[in-house]
Amino acid sequence: MKEQRQSAMEEFINVSGSASIEQLCSEFNVSVNTVRRDLAELSKLGRIKKVYGGVISNDVDSQHSAASPFLSYNERSKMNVSAKKSIARVAAGFIENNDIVFIDAGTTTINIVPYFKNTYNVTVVTCCIPIIAELSKFHNVQVLIPPGKLLHNGLSIVGSQTEEYLADIEFDKAFMACTSITPDFDLTTSYLEESVIKGRVLAISRENILLADGSKFRKKSRVNYGKLNVFQQVISDQMPTESCAQYMQENGIEFISAK
Repeated sequence: MKEQRQSAMEEFINVSGSASIEQLCSEFNVSVNTVRRDLAELSKLGRIKKVYGGVISNDVDSQHSAASPFLSYNERSKMNVSAKKSIARVAAGFIENNDIVFIDAGTTTINIVPYFKNTYNVTVVTCCIPIIAELSKFHNVQVLIPPGKLLHNGLSIVGSQTEEYLADIEFDKAFMACTSITPDFDLTTSYLEESVIKGRVLAISRENILLADGSKFRKKSRVNYGKLNVFQQVISDQMPTESCAQYMQENGIEFISAK
């Protein structure tokens, strides 16, 4: 029984590329302790690689070890600057007085911050250190900072304490970032730790808004954090692929051009 479950778990991880402990509990209908024991044994045998919050397959780990390191937040902030600012300008139009909003860690979402100067009684929750620093300039905005640990390369706050804190907040809107939108319409990020946070927010926010420049429709990344159909709006500077546009139409997702 245990051996069969572990083999099935290994296959699930290899197919998905990564998995959180929460996902594995749900998929195999077992407790957190059981999942942790199974992962410890699989890791000891060298069949998967444990990371904070879950696991990644050996295939994914070897691909990324052989490739260049992930770009840092500061490096990413210098890419597609004009497009990111245009997208953020459109996104800011969704902010209303008295809103409670989540701003995801990202180099596009940070460009929303200047538009808060004209808002009243807005509460912003974010795990992104650069966004927190920028929001400190606006005394008209209440900023809530979750507890947790620092993800150095992503400059974001992650961990179980972060998840627990966010679970108690009812967001009016969540402004989300991604590394890519896959051909299967999954949203990805580079870090498993961030994927857990993003997934939690998407599940509790009343309105989810995706900010994605045109390059995101052509990239690949390793960790899925949600399906495109959980968003109500997608804002981009470029039109999506034909298949993605059809998917959005079928799922009632509004595409908004930031050109």
